[in-house]
Amino acid sequence: MIGFELEIKGQTISAESIEGGVVTLIADVVRGKATMSLGGMAFKENGKQDSVKWFETNLVEGDEFTIRVKDIKKSSVPINVIEVDDY
Repeated sequence: MIGFELEIKGQTISAESIEGGVVTLIADVVRGKATMSLGGMAFKENGKQDSVKWFETNLVEGDEFTIRVKDIKKSSVPINVIEVDDY
């Protein structure tokens, strides 16, 4: 399935699209602190959702990364999965 491949800080993280869900790759700066995360939300038939996170880091000046949109055969193992009732 189509998804993201992220290369950053010597790591390669892959996340394929989630059927019935969403995958997000976010880089932001809030109050002078830069962060990046690769995560998603899987909507389940029971009305609950799984919040999935594959990667999260602080960014500093000079950090470089590569993002590829490609056919991902298998996602990396998530670092966190939390079931939530409402998002």
